[in-house]
Amino acid sequence: MTAQVDIEALSDATKALAVIFILGILASNIFLLFKFLRKGRLLQSQRKFLVMTLAGGDIFLALFSLVILARRAFENVFYISCNTDVVSSMYAECFLPFVYGVGIIVLCGELGFRKKLRSLIPSPYVSSILVAAVPWIAGLILILPLYLAGFDYVSCSYGDSLTADRARAIFVFGIVLPSALAVIFALMTSCRKGDAISEYYDSPQSQGVVFSQAVTTHNAQGFPQQQYYPGPPQQQYYPGPPQQQYYPGPPQQQNHPVPPPPTAQQPYYPASQPPAYVSGPQDAGLKQPAYPPQPMPPTQAVIQTPVSSTQPRSDQQLLATVRNEQSTLVLVAVLYAVLSLPFALFILGYNLNKDRASLDPIPKAIMSNLFQWMLYLRSIVTPIVWIIKEKTFA
Repeated sequence: MTAQVDIEALSDATKALAVIFILGILASNIFLLFKFLRKGRLLQSQRKFLVMTLAGGDIFLALFSLVILARRAFENVFYISCNTDVVSSMYAECFLPFVYGVGIIVLCGELGFRKKLRSLIPSPYVSSILVAAVPWIAGLILILPLYLAGFDYVSCSYGDSLTADRARAIFVFGIVLPSALAVIFALMTSCRKGDAISEYYDSPQSQGVVFSQAVTTHNAQGFPQQQYYPGPPQQQYYPGPPQQQYYPGPPQQQNHPVPPPPTAQQPYYPASQPPAYVSGPQDAGLKQPAYPPQPMPPTQAVIQTPVSSTQPRSDQQLLATVRNEQSTLVLVAVLYAVLSLPFALFILGYNLNKDRASLDPIPKAIMSNLFQWMLYLRSIVTPIVWIIKEKTFA
């Protein structure tokens, strides 16, 4: 007698896995978004922006498809419209795997032709949006009509429109081809010597470090201004009499030493003051400096110019970063294929194969549920890889 599947145990396992996977997908992808958002400059890097859109797709999987699956497992009576149920299954089983696979292929192409892409599209914002939109537009063009064409929402069935060949095409184009091409393109990209070019369009932003820049100032007539330094460098020479002067006539009462007799014909200067203007014997109103001013170099003003605190990276560092990006793409592509392909191959080789060997209920239930949860596990594992390899985007 063939053993039967314990429906209650299967339901309990589905409940537990649904809760764990919803929390795991949300935690890993939200943390990935936080890591990228914390560094800023989102649209300056095509890679970062595309990975963030893929993380958003995984979050939508947890909040839409897996929530419906969990509610069906937890609630005895759960009503959901037919079109919502079909769209939920399409998104989880075909659409998101296709978008993720095409996204990896686009990332490989962006890494291999990054320099040429920037010469064709100089704007980083336009380039980031276009690169991130390619996988989603491809999914809407190919997977959406392939899965939903001919579906009757009134009777909630395909009728005769869903043939076996069309069902095979859904999983071949939705999972098998993107998985295989993602691994092939990732390996080809890793074998190719990448250009030493950063993933960011712009240079690092200024972080407050300043350099002094000397600039010669000019006066209103256009001539360089000069400074006179009789003592400390900060003092300047002025054409007018800025300081107290000594005159041979009867001065006001001052607390200064008595000057020598006028016969000495030498001006008196207090020790604390530099040479000042004195009156000559020819003209009492004409004042001449004791010592002629000496021309000094033009005035230099210090202008603080903010520059980047991060020094430009050398070619060796950029090449090391590119190699790290290549290895990351290979790892993500391999994990994506390993976790996604078994689900598609099982459906193609067993469910849609008329010549299949019949399986017992328990092995069939174990394999079908295992491969389905492996497909969902990809939404937890690949974000963790991006988080660990986050230095790729440094």
